[in-house]
Amino acid sequence: MKYLLVKMRRDLFKMWTQFLSVFLMAAIGVFIYVGMEGQWFGLRTSVNKFYKDSNLASAWIYGNNLTQDDSDSIRKINGVKDTSLAMTTKVSLYTNESNEPTIKLTASATNNISKPEITSGEDFKTDSDGIWLDKTFAEKHKISINDNITLKYGTSTVDFTVKGLIISPEGVYYLGSNSQLMPDYDQYGYAMISQSSAQKMYGKIVNNEMRVKLSDNTDSDKFKKSAQDVLSDKYLNYADKDTLHAVVQPITQSKQLMKVSIMFSSVFVLLALLTMQTTMTRLVANQRIQIGTLKALGLHDYQIKLHYALYGLIVGLLGGIVGAILAPRIITPILLNVLSNLYVVPQLKGTITPVSYIIILAVALSCTFATVFACRKSLKGMPAQTIRGLVPKGGKRILLERFSPLWSKLSFGWKWSMRDIARSKIRTIMGTVGVLGCMMLLMASLGLQNTLDYANGYVYNTEYTYGTKAILQTNITDDNKKELQSISGESQWIQELPVEINGKSISKNGIISIVDNGSFVNLETTDNKKITFPANGVYVTRKIAQQLSLEKGDTIEFKVAGKNEAIKAEITQIVSAPSPQGIFIYSSQWHKFGKVFSPTALLIKSDNIKTKIDSLAYVQEVTTLESQRSSTLKYSEAVGTVFTLLKLAAIALGVVILYNLGILCYTERMREYATLKVLGFYQKEIRSYSLRENTVITLIGWIIGIPVGLIFLYFYVNVVSMDNFDWVPKIKLISLAIATLITVGCSIGV
Repeated sequence: MKYLLVKMRRDLFKMWTQFLSVFLMAAIGVFIYVGMEGQWFGLRTSVNKFYKDSNLASAWIYGNNLTQDDSDSIRKINGVKDTSLAMTTKVSLYTNESNEPTIKLTASATNNISKPEITSGEDFKTDSDGIWLDKTFAEKHKISINDNITLKYGTSTVDFTVKGLIISPEGVYYLGSNSQLMPDYDQYGYAMISQSSAQKMYGKIVNNEMRVKLSDNTDSDKFKKSAQDVLSDKYLNYADKDTLHAVVQPITQSKQLMKVSIMFSSVFVLLALLTMQTTMTRLVANQRIQIGTLKALGLHDYQIKLHYALYGLIVGLLGGIVGAILAPRIITPILLNVLSNLYVVPQLKGTITPVSYIIILAVALSCTFATVFACRKSLKGMPAQTIRGLVPKGGKRILLERFSPLWSKLSFGWKWSMRDIARSKIRTIMGTVGVLGCMMLLMASLGLQNTLDYANGYVYNTEYTYGTKAILQTNITDDNKKELQSISGESQWIQELPVEINGKSISKNGIISIVDNGSFVNLETTDNKKITFPANGVYVTRKIAQQLSLEKGDTIEFKVAGKNEAIKAEITQIVSAPSPQGIFIYSSQWHKFGKVFSPTALLIKSDNIKTKIDSLAYVQEVTTLESQRSSTLKYSEAVGTVFTLLKLAAIALGVVILYNLGILCYTERMREYATLKVLGFYQKEIRSYSLRENTVITLIGWIIGIPVGLIFLYFYVNVVSMDNFDWVPKIKLISLAIATLITVGCSIGV
């Protein structure tokens, strides 16, 4: 075995280019998977640990003037472990600027549920003075411990000393407004004070929120129904850790990233494994003479098999280990840095699952078994037969030769290339697979970006065309509405409510948008027909209809959050609205259901009216369509890092696979090239024959790759899309052209 090890070392150095390609494929395949897994699993692990350490509430009940007696009654419900009352209000940070940041102020009676992490300063006490401020918000506004800040509420102000900086488990993904898609800590933050401080501030305590901790096996829906019965008229709304957006979003995001990771990485790793197997098989096959010599020298078959198995094991295992070592130091930190701009947890670090180790083992074993099987084939027969080497395959007529008029017009070079392609089936198939895989993955990554851009553009350029959106207080009067509309000019009232929609077998949460007269909400049916309001009927968004197996003409049943009465109606049309997902109806149709139209927002044409209406007491918040678009673009930029990684991975895959095939093709055909040179062919002519063959294989892979890429993009988009946003697969011609140029460039250039 000593001399076999010496031979192996020499072979590795002699054929380093072929072994390097296998090493790179193993390293890149593991590198991509481990790096992406470290991101999504690290996010999930970090968030879940924070939720557990902080004793995150299982449910939140929102109500009017909740008392300790109400809390005690809820605690008696089966499955309830603990409860905690809180008073939450919205205040402004006084900054002497027109656009003052909004703070969600929470005054908790106890600090036993959803305990915030104190990152610096004093521990929070339920009877202490001072304020504990959102850490990220404080950093954005350069507020430090012991600084004094002024809060505005209504027409009053109050001063607080900052006693500590906190991270709340209920603020991991804090938006501060329903109009926001991404956290904006320049404008929104949260804070905690004691109820004694709230008493001094407001003159009384009016608890409007109850946090509830349930036992693990408690049914949330049953508890919700019991809570409604107990609280009766005081009950307003309910959320649990699976529906509260600030809590569930990081978990939802981790699941989305997991799907992206598994789907993309699986294709990538499978293509790499397939190519590695073929490469190792052909490498061993090219050593047929050496195998025959070893057999003639008296070595046993198992010794020769073990010798060549080490080729695959060492190269595959080293590549996998290098990829696994580099991924947590390169890819994972980059991707986690993007997530840290979205999610705030005490410690966000990459973590991998045992699957990563299984991938490394699979890569190493794939290379090992490929060499063993190839070696076993060469070991059949007598040593003398093996030493003679493989007899080149005889030429035979190919399909194209049957078309005599076309075949006769081809030059010698083209005839030679076509026959060689037909004869070397494995090489042709692997080249086609390499081009197809590169094209498919590039189309998926570019198409996913196009899909996201199209959805965002549709929402903010077609579906909604207002300039400013004024979100109203619940206590707004008719006189207030008249005043606001007279100040605003051309505008449109809209009422948006959370709703539970029942399908044939399942239910989904969504938004019902009740639209009044105006032209700032524009809907289109799935066959691109415009719907002009006023229009009677019930319009259901495409994704909700798909999820609930509903079609035009079906009867839909829905229930507004906090209401017990269910409404049944016939679906008038299915509409293509990326966001929000739910139902659109006109105000007159709402009246037909016996409901009162109570607008929650006013859509205004002007985009520079914010300063005029922001200070009105009955206006809760003012946002512009442009700021919403900017928020969406920030989200797109954040996930764009993942798309960039996918593009680079696809390019790397194409380059390495095609480089590997090029090297092997050259090695296998050295005799043919030498024969052509002896016959008087110039180097330039021989190179052109090889280029022609490569071009044909590239063309075949490209033609097959386009439809396969479109199918993959369709499944890819449907797998990674979220429930609250409808992504329709789209790919621009420019993206298709870019994917083609990169793929062809990798193939022909290599």
